[in-house]
Amino acid sequence: MDITWLGHSCFRLHDADMVVVTDPYPATIGLRVDNRPASIVTVSHPHPNHNASETIEGELKVFRDPGEYEYNGVTARGVMTPLGRVSP
Repeated sequence: MDITWLGHSCFRLHDADMVVVTDPYPATIGLRVDNRPASIVTVSHPHPNHNASETIEGELKVFRDPGEYEYNGVTARGVMTPLGRVSP
């Protein structure tokens, strides 16, 4: 598997059968958008800088809420956590 940081909080995970993009960002943040096709997009929270799935080409399955997901042999679990720093 290849894991590539695309900028901001966005990563591209790629193997022979599947491409997953995490937290795609819009061009308005000042970074070049990598809009290559993907199969799955994960969105950690609804802020526009983490939720620009429309910038990714392809027939997407978008995982954006807490819960368990399965798509074409890929399983994922979304977990609700606090946003930002939390001190014990």
